[in-house]
Amino acid sequence: MALVPLAALGGCANNVGSQDPSQERFVAIYSLHRYGFIDGNGKLVIDAEFKEAFAFSEGLAAAQEQDAPCRWGFIDRDGRWVIKPQYDYVGSFHEGLAPASTPSRKWGVIDKSGKWVVPPTFDGIREFSEGRARFSVWEDGTPARMGIMDRAGHIVAEPTFEYDGVISEFSEGLAPMKSNGMTGYLDTSGNWAIPPRFEQAFSFSEGLAHAVQEGRCGYIDHAGEWVIPPKFQAAGPFKEGLALAEEGDRWGYIDRKGRWVLQPQYTSAQSFSEGLAVASVTPRSDARPVYVYGYIDTQGHWVIRPRFTVAWDFMDGLAFVFIDGRPAYINKKGNTIWRSNEDYRPPDSLAGD
Repeated sequence: MALVPLAALGGCANNVGSQDPSQERFVAIYSLHRYGFIDGNGKLVIDAEFKEAFAFSEGLAAAQEQDAPCRWGFIDRDGRWVIKPQYDYVGSFHEGLAPASTPSRKWGVIDKSGKWVVPPTFDGIREFSEGRARFSVWEDGTPARMGIMDRAGHIVAEPTFEYDGVISEFSEGLAPMKSNGMTGYLDTSGNWAIPPRFEQAFSFSEGLAHAVQEGRCGYIDHAGEWVIPPKFQAAGPFKEGLALAEEGDRWGYIDRKGRWVLQPQYTSAQSFSEGLAVASVTPRSDARPVYVYGYIDTQGHWVIRPRFTVAWDFMDGLAFVFIDGRPAYINKKGNTIWRSNEDYRPPDSLAGD
């Protein structure tokens, strides 16, 4: 059985799935200003009693208490507080650690008992990936410079790197960082593995990373060499052997040699996940201000015909969509397993376990 967070039976907040098939999946939904959880069959399993809740990650979900002062803590799969609400804000657990902030808005890192592993003295901290986390130094109320810490809070790279708004963590031993207006890649020791020479660069996935040179996107290897020359208007990471790429204001999918597997034909599209990708062939206009999405397979066949105004990736067999303006979850057959009884705006994040 799969589990999913819900709130008073309304819209969705988090779409989640477990890597371990013996674990129950949770997916968060939101309505009437409260969050709770439903299972993969659409049944309410944790009452909608939280002001906000994130996806489950490593068996715990960040949740915000409904009553003032509306602090954050972490619940287990039975909806019980494992870490009592006490933080001003938190991130999700990754590699056994989660960033958390105090009422004074200083960030540190906690373990699964709620103990401070890294004292709250930083302006901002991201989730851990491959034993490293980005931290930020703020100036005039906004993040200005970035550095890297290890799991003990030791500084691996001093905060001398520019904040560019791109959230890219360590992947395959490398992390993109910006210096003097250009982006390169640091290794986990904080040294340049690939010197900063790209206008923009993103995390590695399946051995390649997309990067920008002279306004065009291509793909580099771990040595920083172009494997696919920068020739696309825009591009995304490789997922399941294919990468999303844009040419002529249409999106298609390429292989690792840069050849079109699915020609540019989609007005909007996403990367493949579990063998399916969100795609649309309807242009936006004043008469139709939104795309209509469906799901294609790697051959370009419509597995689920376009009929959703919002559609997110499949995770563990479920996807969050909008049906006639109402949030819902569907399975890979396109069947609705849960649908809200009210309208709702989609949240910022859905991923988890």
